[in-house]
Amino acid sequence: MLLLAGVIFTARVCDAAITDPEVQLKEVGITSMLGNRIDLSAAFINEHGEAVTLGSLIIPGRPLIVVPAYYTCPRLCGLLLKGVTGLLSDLTLKLGTEFSVVTVSFNPEDTTERARTKAAEFRAQVTGLNGQNGVVDNWHFLIGTKENSGALMKSLGFHFKKDEQEYSHTAAIFAITPTGAISQFFAGISFQAKDVRYGLIEASQGAIGSVIDQVFLFCFNYDHIAGKYVWAAFGVMRTGGVITLLLLSYLIYRLYKTEKSRKALGSI
Repeated sequence: MLLLAGVIFTARVCDAAITDPEVQLKEVGITSMLGNRIDLSAAFINEHGEAVTLGSLIIPGRPLIVVPAYYTCPRLCGLLLKGVTGLLSDLTLKLGTEFSVVTVSFNPEDTTERARTKAAEFRAQVTGLNGQNGVVDNWHFLIGTKENSGALMKSLGFHFKKDEQEYSHTAAIFAITPTGAISQFFAGISFQAKDVRYGLIEASQGAIGSVIDQVFLFCFNYDHIAGKYVWAAFGVMRTGGVITLLLLSYLIYRLYKTEKSRKALGSI
C-alpha cells in the first residue's frame, strides 16, 4: 500500500501527467524536421519585456540553439535547462560570438517576470568560458502568444499537449542555421559538449570551427538513435577513394622515376 501511494504521489507531482497514454503519447514527442525553416520574423518578448524577433537574436553567419521549455514546468523543463547550463559550461565555442541560445516558452500564460526569474537562476549556474561576466547574457529567455510560440514549436517538429494545468512534452534542443533552417536536434536532458559542438559547426556551414572539425564532419554524421556522431559510410568511401587515388598516383610516379633511371643507366 505504501508503494502504491508513493507511485500515485509521484505521478501527481511529476511533470507531464498522462491520463490517457495510448492517445496522449502519440501527440507528444519530436518529428524530425531537418532542413525545415523556422520563421525568423516571428516576434516574442524577452525577459526584459522587450519585443524581439528570432532573427534579431542570430549573430550574422552564426548558428542558434533553440530550447523549448516553459517556466512553470514542475520538473522536466528544469532538468532540461540544468542540462543546458552544463552544456554551456563545457562548450569551447563562445556564446554571443560563435553562437546564440534562446529558450522559448510554449505556455502562452508565462510572463516576463517568470522568464526573468529563470534567466537569473540558470545563467548563474553557467561556468567556464561562457560563465564569464556578460557572456552568459547571450542566453535569451522568451515568451510568446499561443499563435507564435505554437507555430514555432510546430515548425521545429516539437509536439506538446496541455493536460490540466501542465503540459505533456518531451525534451530537446535544436541547432538552427543563420538562415533559419533546422540543422540538427539533440533529444534528452543532458548533452555531450563534443556532439553539440560539431552540430553547431555543421549548422554554421563552416563559419566556425577548425580544419580538423571540418574533416571530422566530412566522415561522420549524427545518429539520433545512437545519440552521437557515427561513421558516415559515404564520407568514408569518398575519403578512401581520395587516399587510394593519391597512393596510385604516387606509385605511378615512383614507377616512372625508376624506369627513367633504369634507361639512363642503360645508355651509359
